[in-house]
Amino acid sequence: MTAIKVTNLTKAYNKSKFDLSINNLVINEGSIFSLLGPNGAGKTTFLKILLNLIKDYKGNVNVYNYDANDRNNLNSLISYMPENKNLYENMSIAQMIHFAKNVVPNFDIKKAHELFTLFPLKTTQKISTLSYGEKTQLYTIITFAKPAKLFILDEPTRGLDPVMQERLLSVVRDESTEGKTIVFSSHQISEVEEISDSTAIIKNGSIILNGNVDDLKEQLSLIVLNNDDLDLLKSTSIKIASIRTQEHNNYILLKGSKKELTTLQNVLPRSELVKPNLKDIFLNSVEGRRVN
Repeated sequence: MTAIKVTNLTKAYNKSKFDLSINNLVINEGSIFSLLGPNGAGKTTFLKILLNLIKDYKGNVNVYNYDANDRNNLNSLISYMPENKNLYENMSIAQMIHFAKNVVPNFDIKKAHELFTLFPLKTTQKISTLSYGEKTQLYTIITFAKPAKLFILDEPTRGLDPVMQERLLSVVRDESTEGKTIVFSSHQISEVEEISDSTAIIKNGSIILNGNVDDLKEQLSLIVLNNDDLDLLKSTSIKIASIRTQEHNNYILLKGSKKELTTLQNVLPRSELVKPNLKDIFLNSVEGRRVN
């Protein structure tokens, strides 16, 4: 089943050099979908459109077969963790959980208590005394104690130490295993590669690469060449996806697996093809120049 379907989405910015523009995007139910991109690329804007926090856009955005503007049906289906973890500073953690129980639809207090075993905060502690990472832990408990079908997370592991990062990711995995859909933005490429089923790389408001993470790594190959060898490569019929130049080297993403590019050895016998990781793909997509 499709959880989210976006077609011909555009959102104009008054003071930006670019508009958000997503022609076609499908996110499957039960999947973990990540958004990667530099600061200001449009990730948070897209998440806020899904949440109907931004309404002045054109195009079609459907969430579980409801229009994104249909909050009557969607409020109970979505749980959201914003990038800025704003909480009531004058409350204790226990008071904040009690408040959430009263205002969050179908808040599961038993689930909240279970999550405290992963994020062992002192419930008597004032929120004003918490570190940013501790506030993120508390927000994680509140977010996942709501029995939603779709969890939208904006930079969810920001401020967490490695142990707490892994615990949050384990919660995400468990929810996905139970058929819940996760959509999250991140600057942490390693965690995206570790946990995502599919990803979209967004730059200047447009998705420039989108697909299953393993498929993307399988369908592309990486080679590093000097300028002379790059000219030789360009003289062949091998399809180049992007070229990123750093100092005297050219980092080149080629379309095709290592097996499919065996003819490259005839042209550049000393070259070595490697399977790219997601960081290689991201850097070339964002910083490199696209060729084909």
